[in-house]
Amino acid sequence: MRGGSHAQSGEGEDSGSQCLFHDQRNEQHRPRTRTGHPNAVTTKRGCGTARCIDCTEPATHRGRCEEHHQDYGKRASVRARRVRRAVLFRVLSGAARLRALVGARGGARCARCGSLVLAGVVDVDHVQPLALGGEDTDGNVQPLCHGCHLVKTAEDFGATKIPL
Repeated sequence: MRGGSHAQSGEGEDSGSQCLFHDQRNEQHRPRTRTGHPNAVTTKRGCGTARCIDCTEPATHRGRCEEHHQDYGKRASVRARRVRRAVLFRVLSGAARLRALVGARGGARCARCGSLVLAGVVDVDHVQPLALGGEDTDGNVQPLCHGCHLVKTAEDFGATKIPL
């Protein structure tokens, strides 16, 4: 390795390449990228320190530093996209509709054991889990008490020991 204790971007010391972010002579970060273009996205390679897309500060929020992340969130296009997604989620989500219905009624009966469950503690369960190809539709959601939800989740994902 040349002049530093940080990992190189290659597989071993034979690759001869330097860390993409550190100047190997004095161990300080430089805004370097694979392409060399000043606006190119830096990647998490080499020493493992990711840098902001817009400056040389450490990235803390999806590729941006705190300051640039806040500026990005204030953009009109980003705010509009968030509003559209929230509306679509409320309109299209079977789980959200069931939660609203249970909340309006004040509770629901558990679909497995039949016990009455208050709205604040009811678990909305997907009959066919989303992770196993189920859809978030009205026909694929059901209210469950917390204990039954734990047991059903363990059964769905093949747990050998079912929590009680």
